[in-house]
Amino acid sequence: MRKQGRTYGRAVVPTFLLLLSLPLLAAAPPAEVAVHVAVQQAGGLAFTDPVYVALIPADQPPAHPLRETVSLLPAADFTVPTGDYAVMVMAPGYAEEFREARFTATSRNTMAIELKRAPALNGTVVNSEGEPVAGAHLAYAPAAGAPMSDMSTAAVQFLAQSLRTTADQSGAWHLPALRFPLMVEADGRAPSWAMINPSLPARSLDFILAKGASLHVTLDRPDPAAVVSAVAVGGKDEKWHVPERFQARMWGREASAASLNWSALGAARASCC
Repeated sequence: MRKQGRTYGRAVVPTFLLLLSLPLLAAAPPAEVAVHVAVQQAGGLAFTDPVYVALIPADQPPAHPLRETVSLLPAADFTVPTGDYAVMVMAPGYAEEFREARFTATSRNTMAIELKRAPALNGTVVNSEGEPVAGAHLAYAPAAGAPMSDMSTAAVQFLAQSLRTTADQSGAWHLPALRFPLMVEADGRAPSWAMINPSLPARSLDFILAKGASLHVTLDRPDPAAVVSAVAVGGKDEKWHVPERFQARMWGREASAASLNWSALGAARASCC
């Protein structure tokens, strides 16, 4: 009996140690692989402009890429963990490109992405009397509300000339036609917006901005981690021109200061915070 007990004890101890080691093995990080993204123009022509390339994990929004770079060459190289990604490639004046990809330890992990020139889009901004609204600000949604942007800060800065502009003295403006909502605002005017579809033949778009309102909010203390936004409330006739799903994005303000201002709101009751 004594011999059997010692044998039983020796058999249990190694088994117990093996079970303890299983969580350690499961916690091992995924293998990393090299990824190469080549960029070219339509028809396979060489791409000569700087380009933004980002690798975004499948479970993350475009504003939070795992790796991103602005390359002066028509290619970018990364080292990332294996897995599923969205590959985003953009350049000023070109339509954005998104590709889904799975990078593994057994694949080549090389992609070639073609960028096409974005069509030109132009128009005017006037008030209710048909007079030009000089200085009106036009911005595509990713650049209209930084706290809730669809792009990273680096991407918005790189693409600034393609994402936003200002109407001249005659109210005229020009932008490339991109597949994003286009927001328009001016001090003391109700904002407006339009969904842009680059595949449609129309390349001219005029905005009419009615009289609006301004809003000043004083907080008890600044909080850089908080975002304060304004949204429309009230009846059907009081709705702002900008759809509700875009309002928080367009009027979000980081509460890094104790005093926040909005200068282009619809003439409607407003709720914030």
